[in-house]
Amino acid sequence: MIKAYWQKVKENNFGDRITPYILSRLGIKYEWSESANKLIMVGSVLHLAKDGDTIFGTGIISPEHRPTSKNLNIISVRGKLTREILLSEGISCPETYGDMGLVLPKLYQPNVNKEYKIGLVLHYTDLGGESDYHIISPRLCVEEFVNDVCRCEKIYSSSLHGIVCANAYGIPVERIKLGDKMIGGDFKFNDYQSVKPDIEELWVLLLKFLKMDNSQEVK
Repeated sequence: MIKAYWQKVKENNFGDRITPYILSRLGIKYEWSESANKLIMVGSVLHLAKDGDTIFGTGIISPEHRPTSKNLNIISVRGKLTREILLSEGISCPETYGDMGLVLPKLYQPNVNKEYKIGLVLHYTDLGGESDYHIISPRLCVEEFVNDVCRCEKIYSSSLHGIVCANAYGIPVERIKLGDKMIGGDFKFNDYQSVKPDIEELWVLLLKFLKMDNSQEVK
């Protein structure tokens, strides 16, 4: 049983669902935990890490949100900006990068047709308006969200994981900014875009961490 952490709040959205989705699809037994010695994989929650936690693709949400624990097992982080902050805090961090949302195609391939010219993914703080575009809610479950993104020829997104999902599935995407409610502003977007991750490396590292063979069939 793996202890893992992801945000569980009323605004729970696509990005927050990725960690349990990945573990479930790999057949890994897990439980949500805020205690030490857990896995933190997706989201801008590195500042919440505790001693003994394993960091796998997580990012920092802003320069003001720094981890207080120094004893972390860091396998990879989202981008170079997160790594620079960790190093400045005296925390060892390898040069292995990438948001783990990018491995979703290893686990799920949607069977959908293109139906829309434009898809609009809004961060939950931007929800509430109407548009002529096909609006994709970040509150959909993982596979429904992926299906909706893949039905579109192009995506415009104010949500980081809308961009990550589009990148993962090869859908052209541009970021849009609709408001100023997001904590950290541009930081997590700049962090994500600071690198060109090796997806195969991330995938192999994940399976190695979970003690799984690359030839094992995804359930």
